[in-house]
Parts: sequence; C-alpha cells; structure tokens
Amino acid sequence: MVFMACTSAMSSQLISVRFNNNLWCLSILTATGKQLIYVSHLSLLIFGLIMSIVSIGLYYINISMEYLYTMMGIIISSGVLPGVLTFLWNRQSKLAVCLSPPLDLIYSLIS
Repeated sequence: MVFMACTSAMSSQLISVRFNNNLWCLSILTATGKQLIYVSHLSLLIFGLIMSIVSIGLYYINISMEYLYTMMGIIISSGVLPGVLTFLWNRQSKLAVCLSPPLDLIYSLIS
C-alpha cells in the first residue's frame, strides 16, 4: 500500500523535472530519457523510504488508518463549501471565503 501511494504521488511531479549539471530545472524539453529515469527512481526511493518511516512510526504509536481518514475528512472538509460557493454563487463575499474555512475547522475539531 505504501509503495502504490508513493508511486502515484511521485508520477505527476516527475514529468516536469529534469536533472542537468547537478541542478534541478523545471523543464522537460532538454532532459534525456536516461536522466528522467534516474531522477524518477531516485525520487521514488527517497519518498518511499520517508513514507515507510512515517507509516511505521504511526503504527507504533497506535494511529490507525481509520483515524487518519477521519481526521483528513474533518480538516479538509472545512474548505469545500467556500470553494464550491466561490465558483457557483456570484454573491459569495471575500470575507466569507477568507473566514469560513478557519472557523469551520475550529468548529469541526471542537465537535
């Protein structure tokens, strides 16, 4: 599960990155295929090791996936309604967009 999460998280980011003269550049136009594969493998290895360490740490302090998904829903859901209303409602105010996510987050964490 950790490997698949690492692979999917890195795939879109690596398409636009190349390795040239020991500098990271944000262009794929001049990168060779060999350089892209090298950076892809190196990045996946580093990200996989970091995520493995984090997942082992969470396991040993007894934080389950159910808890993580619940907290992710609580934290992220506070920005959904203001974002949707910004796109779909022309009377949405800037004050409502700026204040409702932090207030919703506070109220959802309290509840």
